[in-house]
Amino acid sequence: MISFDPGAVCGDLPQLLNLLFGNISFKSGTLIVDLGWPAELLAALRGPRLGIAGLRELTGARDRPLLCTVLKPLGLSAPQLAQLTYGFARAGVDLIKERSQPGRSDERAVR
Repeated sequence: MISFDPGAVCGDLPQLLNLLFGNISFKSGTLIVDLGWPAELLAALRGPRLGIAGLRELTGARDRPLLCTVLKPLGLSAPQLAQLTYGFARAGVDLIKERSQPGRSDERAVR
C-alpha cells in the first residue's frame, strides 16, 4: 500500500492522475489493483464541470475519440507557448492542457 497526502494534488484531478499513473506507467509489471479515496480528497475534487457529453459538444467530436495533449511550458515565453498551442489546435487536437511543475502556483513556470 502507498499513501499520499490529499494536499499533494491541490484538489486538481489531472494532478491526481499524474501522481497515480505518471512515470510509473512506463514500468512493466506495475498494476494498480485498488484505490481508496479519502472524503477530504473527494470533496476537494468536486467532479467534472462538463462531463464527456459536454466535452464532445464543446469540441464537436461526437463520433470519434477525443484527442488530447499536455503542454509542459517550463522555459517557454508566453508567445512561444501560444505558438505551440496554436499548432496543436490546427493539427486537430481537441483538448490542450498546460502543465506547469506540480505543486507550483507561482508565475515562474511560464515567462
